[in-house]
Amino acid sequence: MRILRAIGLVALVVTQACWLQVGAGPRRTGSTGLENEITVATVADLAVAWTAAATGTSPREALVSGDAAYVRSPGSVTALRVADGAVRWSTDSLGGWAAPAIVANRLRVPVSAGQCRLVTLDLATGATVDTVGFGPPDTSVFGGASSCAPGDAVASGSTVTMPWYYLGTSPSPGCAGDHAYSVGPGVAAIDVGEPGGWSHYGTHTGCGTPPTPLPPAYGAA
Repeated sequence: MRILRAIGLVALVVTQACWLQVGAGPRRTGSTGLENEITVATVADLAVAWTAAATGTSPREALVSGDAAYVRSPGSVTALRVADGAVRWSTDSLGGWAAPAIVANRLRVPVSAGQCRLVTLDLATGATVDTVGFGPPDTSVFGGASSCAPGDAVASGSTVTMPWYYLGTSPSPGCAGDHAYSVGPGVAAIDVGEPGGWSHYGTHTGCGTPPTPLPPAYGAA
């Protein structure tokens, strides 16, 4: 993963303008409104300050808080020191590739699994602080199988909103000995400052083999 000096310049104004989610804010404008060091006159002077290897491949846009940058790769998150790219911590077993967001001084990571999950990590250590499931259930506990893939986290205040896409099957007496299926998209909102949240389902259900092609997703990764 290559980090340009632009990341370092953002760190100079980090007390005013951290980069806490993809695109800097819920509207994904890519602008904090406070950056004043990278201009038309100075952009040609940018050069590589350092490079670092993040765990996994195809890293997502780095998030910056304080003196650390947090990089999401498929199945993992790596924390790098902004000053020189040194690895502070790395954690895996975080299925999927959906971009996280920093909310209330924690890293909120959407994770793919049998049921979609929002995993909260400590910024300093990468330790798991909390895990909240959302979307349809993990049907493996009922003798079936399921997979839920969330999309990127969008933060607004203390609320994290994520699209998701789900495919699950489970034994069903109503399907004449066959499996029932549930497939389709949805969206979930979780207030990290309060218990609970909501999910809106757009899934299709039936017996036997799920339809082909599958219904469209809400941009889930």
